[in-house]
Amino acid sequence: MTSKISNALTIAAPAPNAKHPIGSAADRRTRWRAKLVGRVHVRGGIGTLDLFEDVGKSIDVSRDGLLWSTSRGGYWVGQVLEVTFPYWTAPTAINRGRRARVVRNILLPDFNYAVAVQFEDVKAEGEPHLVGSKDSKHVRVLGVESDASMARAMRDLLEQEGYKVVIVSTAE
Repeated sequence: MTSKISNALTIAAPAPNAKHPIGSAADRRTRWRAKLVGRVHVRGGIGTLDLFEDVGKSIDVSRDGLLWSTSRGGYWVGQVLEVTFPYWTAPTAINRGRRARVVRNILLPDFNYAVAVQFEDVKAEGEPHLVGSKDSKHVRVLGVESDASMARAMRDLLEQEGYKVVIVSTAE
């Protein structure tokens, strides 16, 4: 397979008799997938103190989701992420993140992880739900709460209403 990650997408050519990293063709997808190799940028822990970023390479892509390879562990099923694909590092690049939910996380033979996400449904007006984009019309809320369980409850409630929330334990 093509292993070079550049600013352009490349189509991965399967090696003869190569097995797909996650198994057989008995797939759970509802749409066709394309084997594209490109950069994937992931942000997780949005609205928490556990914010992280990860960059990996895609294995295959469909309109509904994405499977990528990463060396970072710790993804869990149901986790909400902001996924940008394709992702370019050029200063003039237009990268747009989409809200996605982890549906699978598999340890690969090379001790990397294959993480599958399903993109969240589109809004009624046809625009995808964008997270963290510069032109987003989301109201950002900064909350100060020392009790961790109360902070989680406050964050969850405000995020369900569409707010971008960051909770800190002290005002300092």
